[in-house]
Amino acid sequence: MRPSTERRLVDDPGHRAMLAEALGPDYELGPMVGQGGFGCVYEAKDLRLGRRLAVKVIRPDLAGASAFVKRFRQEGVAMARLRHPSIVPIYDIKEAGALIFYTMPYIDGPTLAAKLERRGALPPKVAQRVLMELCDAVAATHRAGILHRDIKPSNVILEGALEKVLLMDFGVAQVTGAGYDTESGQVLGTPTYMSPEHAGGGHVVDQRSDIYSLGVVGYHLLTGRPPFSGDTPMAIVVQHMSNDPVPIRRINPSVPFEIADAVERALRKSPDDRHQSVMEMWEQLSRATFFREVDEPLPPEPPRAVGRLSVLATFVSLMLLGIAWASAQRLAMDASALAPWQWLVAATGCALLAVVLSPVVRASLRDYRPRWAFWKR
Repeated sequence: MRPSTERRLVDDPGHRAMLAEALGPDYELGPMVGQGGFGCVYEAKDLRLGRRLAVKVIRPDLAGASAFVKRFRQEGVAMARLRHPSIVPIYDIKEAGALIFYTMPYIDGPTLAAKLERRGALPPKVAQRVLMELCDAVAATHRAGILHRDIKPSNVILEGALEKVLLMDFGVAQVTGAGYDTESGQVLGTPTYMSPEHAGGGHVVDQRSDIYSLGVVGYHLLTGRPPFSGDTPMAIVVQHMSNDPVPIRRINPSVPFEIADAVERALRKSPDDRHQSVMEMWEQLSRATFFREVDEPLPPEPPRAVGRLSVLATFVSLMLLGIAWASAQRLAMDASALAPWQWLVAATGCALLAVVLSPVVRASLRDYRPRWAFWKR
């Protein structure tokens, strides 16, 4: 987990004191760094191991609600069994009185939302890599019987210099399987990235809903904006259910066809028309071909290195030109002793020698040009 700057954080002193007591003397509770719809996130330090942690605890106003506590618990247990390089793991889940909380690694890095806000659309090759890593993470959650249901740029961390993709915040995830409760008719998530069937509330939501959300994220990565926006959540939901997005390549022609087609297929209204698994979407993204546009200028040619042959060619050329010039002067002095045809042959020979050697001299001098740059200072 990492600090969140998306909303003003409200730290309840009483809630903080209860959490510090529940953590015990082996942990030092730090500042609140994030707050969501169901939980708050604090930075903490494991004093025994000397490592930074993030502690996610149920919100104080929901701590006494058995339904939310049960959801928090069962999703924490389900997430704890996930093992994937692109999913933030859970170290432990504990309960103390009305509190229930997870401990997990503290990950310092910008969210994908912050990167998009800062620079707009990503280069297609970068967007492909981010989307494929995200697909891989979501596929792992599906194999574990978990639907994320809130895939969006603010729930993706870019860790380290290589900006490794990490999926986080399963606060509204749906866990399926024996021993887990499922809901029907509840609309939990973010309207901008929500599938039509999820927004409708009355339809069965399965893994293809997460695929739609991946499509929205991919569209945002490639164009710099989500496919639909509006003044109210309902206005956005209506567009998801009835409108077709503007084709990606109409906004950004540099996007390869396979990537644009994969994202637009994920955004189809009917789940049956989308990819039927996240890995199917991953495979289509992996087939994208990147090539240089015909009218794209070539990079400048690097300056040629000056080698021994250039030095030798210059020396020999200048020596031969000197000999030719001296011969011409000698011939000019003795011109009276030469026959006209002999004078003509000598002059023609000197001229041809100058023509042949002049390109060699010019090329050699051009090779030396970088070395002469200090003369111009």
